[in-house]
Amino acid sequence: MEEKNYQISLYQQREKIKKNIHQLKLENFHFQYLLRFIKKHKKEVKIMILLIFFLVILEVILSLFSHSFISQFSALLIRKKMPIVFFILSAGVMIYLVCSFIGLKIEKTLIVYLLNDLRRGWFKIFLHRPFFKTKSQNKASLIAKISYHLPLLQMGVEKSLIGSMRWILYILGLISITFFYNTKLLIIVLAFIPINIAIGVIGYFIAKNYITKETTLYSEIIKNIVTDLYELPFIQSHRLEEKSLKKLDDLVKIDTYFRIRRNLWLNFGPRVIFALLILLAGIFYILQIYFPSFFLQIEIGNLFLSGIIIFYLTRLLYTSLQIGFYSLPTKLGLILSVPKSKTNKRRFINFKNFQTISFNAKKTKLIKSDGYSHHLKFEFKKSEKILIFGKNPNKNQLGLIFSGQGQFNISSWIVKINGKRFFYKHWQQASFPAYFIKNDLSTEKKIGEILTGKNKEDITPLDVEKTFQTLSPFKEFNFIMSLSKFMGHDFQSMKMNLTELFSLQAAYCLIKKPLLIIVDAIYADLNNEITNKVFKILTNQLKESIFIVLSGQDNSLLKYDKKYFLFQKGVEKI
Repeated sequence: MEEKNYQISLYQQREKIKKNIHQLKLENFHFQYLLRFIKKHKKEVKIMILLIFFLVILEVILSLFSHSFISQFSALLIRKKMPIVFFILSAGVMIYLVCSFIGLKIEKTLIVYLLNDLRRGWFKIFLHRPFFKTKSQNKASLIAKISYHLPLLQMGVEKSLIGSMRWILYILGLISITFFYNTKLLIIVLAFIPINIAIGVIGYFIAKNYITKETTLYSEIIKNIVTDLYELPFIQSHRLEEKSLKKLDDLVKIDTYFRIRRNLWLNFGPRVIFALLILLAGIFYILQIYFPSFFLQIEIGNLFLSGIIIFYLTRLLYTSLQIGFYSLPTKLGLILSVPKSKTNKRRFINFKNFQTISFNAKKTKLIKSDGYSHHLKFEFKKSEKILIFGKNPNKNQLGLIFSGQGQFNISSWIVKINGKRFFYKHWQQASFPAYFIKNDLSTEKKIGEILTGKNKEDITPLDVEKTFQTLSPFKEFNFIMSLSKFMGHDFQSMKMNLTELFSLQAAYCLIKKPLLIIVDAIYADLNNEITNKVFKILTNQLKESIFIVLSGQDNSLLKYDKKYFLFQKGVEKI
């Protein structure tokens, strides 16, 4: 009984999904994106369109040329003219094949460029999104876009958009051949156009009821798997493994229903076209019996030209079916894959003559749950050492603001560099030399990757040599000064204590020499002998850098040029 109720529930869900057809509407920014992409690659687009048009014209010319010479010359004349005819045909065929290859290459290249551009766009959005906003579901959505939505768009663009262009040119080519050969045959070709349109419409409605549903459900499966992988510790600790599997099984069963029907129609379509051609051939045979004079005028007995026309008609029917099947997935692929365009231009921040920087906020929140702070203003000059202290528990959020990792009310901050005003988003987007030494470093990177700021495969022997030369004079960094640890140990496996964690990040600063170094309050308040020594090493070696130390209280850790007292609702310069 339970199994029966479960099957009924699945059936009801399938029917609900069938009825719940959302209106897929392309918005203005989708068309703007496509227009920008076409403008960016206008040369390739023009060449592709011209080649497709040229190939159809060439097909028509070769067909008419072949028919004319084969049908009109006698055997004697053929023997005399055969070398010339063969040379012309061979040259035409070679040109056709070369142009086909180039056109196909440009077509595939443009599609790959489109997918690469969209993939990079989405990844860029996530890279510049504050970490606290990037939930596991958001990450799962990104993976679904890259792994399924973009291939869906690729398939749709190839089969539907470019297919529509080809369909129009095929029609023109077929009309041209029949017009020059026999106008009676032209009537039959024109009669095929409504049949092609009808097949396309049928394919569209099949896609609407099955293909788009399968696409949506498969995306849900991907997102469900990725989300559960991110939440694996929670699932295991709460013993939710079976519930997670059941949810996946339910999605898979519904997806299977639509997937089978999608594959059924996609593979059944060509067989329908074959049956349709047989049926039409039978109809023409019957009509030939009842209207023999009409078909005698057509001279359809010419096997060569008849074969070309039949090939064109078959190609037209199959292209019409593909356009119908993939037009809706193309639209769905664009809706799922094109991010909303932002008109804000990225401003370049020049650090070449860096001297001063200031952060100002008339009214802002340091954390979401806290009240507003007023008139926060910080001014730093090159080589200065600044202390920001006070009992405000959210002062470390200033470290995120100064290092470009601000999370809350970031639009309220104005940044000035050498007196030039920037919005905070420009500071976030800049490749700026700032680093926040904090106590919550979480990564699976190798020690060498952390110190060099490069992926393992990009680290060169020169990077290793530079790192060792920079750190070897200081015994405080001996715990990471071995090649096996540098290349073979990851951060998590070393299980560093608080002092070593500070020293590791300080070592990165020694190597990269950032202009802005912000230190977490926990290190300033630690008052540890090794940590204090590393502080002095940093300030002695990086004399041009600005050091911003966050602390719970006033201290003499460094010889400060400025001090700011941060109270609950504001800041006071001392």
